[in-house]
Amino acid sequence: MRFSTVFLVVAALAFAFIPGCDSGTGGNGDGAEELSLGWAVDKADPVRDDLLSDGKLVEIIANDIDEDGKIEELGGAWQLYYCDWNRETDNILAVIVWFNGQVDSEFITDSSPQENELPEYRDAEPWVTAAIQGMEDEGYSDWEPLTLICEENTNDEYPTTLFLTTIKFRSPDLTQEAIVLVDADTDEVLAVLIFG
Repeated sequence: MRFSTVFLVVAALAFAFIPGCDSGTGGNGDGAEELSLGWAVDKADPVRDDLLSDGKLVEIIANDIDEDGKIEELGGAWQLYYCDWNRETDNILAVIVWFNGQVDSEFITDSSPQENELPEYRDAEPWVTAAIQGMEDEGYSDWEPLTLICEENTNDEYPTTLFLTTIKFRSPDLTQEAIVLVDADTDEVLAVLIFG
């Protein structure tokens, strides 16, 4: 199940309360670049360990993603969803890692959570790069990536894809949007869909 609606509501509310940006959030011990997926995982995993110790990562969402697969320096956020399949209530922990390093969390009850843990993804750049190339191959250059969702594939059209990354783009004149589907393990572009 996708949690993107919850993300948008939480993001809108939390953004209103974020203090001024502190650009000194720095990296971490394993060298993950600031604002990258690895940086977010390194900040979210300890929260998971504290609040949902048996939780496994089942979905990743990035709001305001850039061409390097990082969140934007102002307003961007990673949201990581961890599931404990043994709990009937509060079985999903959503951890939001904001651009300034602030971390928020919230429990969610989901009666039909995703069934499989995501692999240990730490870099979204290959997905975004593949999606940008897929857009260019279709004749759509200079489109801006907006959001990213990585989750278990439930689309029967791609039976060999285990995990799917969906990246949303916006046209330069802001009149059209596109969705690019990328196999999260092979970085293969599966589809480019244009709307508007």
